[in-house]
Amino acid sequence: MLIKSQEDRRIFERIGGSALGGGTFMGLIKLLYNLDDFDEAINIAKKGNPYNVDLKVGDIYEEEDHRVDPLFRQFTASSLKKVTLFNDISYKKEDVINSIVSIITDNIASQLILYSQNRKVKNIIFSGGFLKNNSIFKRIISIMCKMQKIKSYFLKYNDMVSALGALRS
Repeated sequence: MLIKSQEDRRIFERIGGSALGGGTFMGLIKLLYNLDDFDEAINIAKKGNPYNVDLKVGDIYEEEDHRVDPLFRQFTASSLKKVTLFNDISYKKEDVINSIVSIITDNIASQLILYSQNRKVKNIIFSGGFLKNNSIFKRIISIMCKMQKIKSYFLKYNDMVSALGALRS
């Protein structure tokens, strides 16, 4: 879809999307914890710490190894990997749910970076219900976009974009 603005002749184009998002998140949360409320699940996730369940780059390299950028140390090397490494630990629901938000977000971010590099896009607008009240998503996306010199925009009423498109057609 290509939309041309008459005022300033800028071109706006939808260049992709992902099957991963709010629906995937809610399906996993329902299966794992029998939760049906998105806001409740996101609020639980906000209390979690993915470092307790995810293997981070910083877990692999020694603290003294200066070859690894401090920001990169925070990136996930393997989602939920600590669950398989340490069988004797019980994992908190909030840590697991936070990790699931991060898994989905990391995949969306990876796709958007490839799309933007391929099309030489420097500004990306995010929409969809998965963004609603989801500061975890916004933080991860913002960091990954900043590293790639991409400007990220989050619509205030992002969960209504599909409804507006339906009204337009």
